Amino acid sequence: MRERKIRGYAVEEMVGSQWVYGFGVYAVEFAEHYAKEIGRKRDWHLYTEDAGIVRVHEDSIGDYIGKKDKDGNEVHEGDIVTLFCQENKGAWNDFKVTGVVTYFEQFAQFLVKRENSHPQLGFDLFELCDHEDYELLEIEVIGNIYENPELINS
Repeated sequence: MRERKIRGYAVEEMVGSQWVYGFGVYAVEFAEHYAKEIGRKRDWHLYTEDAGIVRVHEDSIGDYIGKKDKDGNEVHEGDIVTLFCQENKGAWNDFKVTGVVTYFEQFAQFLVKRENSHPQLGFDLFELCDHEDYELLEIEVIGNIYENPELINS
């Protein structure tokens, strides 16, 4: 069973990194009149061991998927990664794929979604690279959708 870790980008300025890591997240829903007044429907909070409860940006929240990249960095949902795979039976079909780590409910798993790919047609690149004919050589986190959305199209 994988360890449950969640990360989020703190709204308030933090000492060191704005990224905080915790074990639970929840949303505080606002009444309609207050939401109109402040310009948002909810606030998201991350439970952390070190900083307590921290308000984070909703689109920055992502689960740890239980894998680390080539440099030992934990891979989280929302990370932009490059996968390097090798065919076991020859080098002519080696490939590299860049995409966003995404959790798909209908498959109950994390996938690497390439730009403009349809979720129903998606496939688990982690599993594909670990298939008997291929080997996942390495994963490299190159950014995340919150801080580096421009990398998705690269």
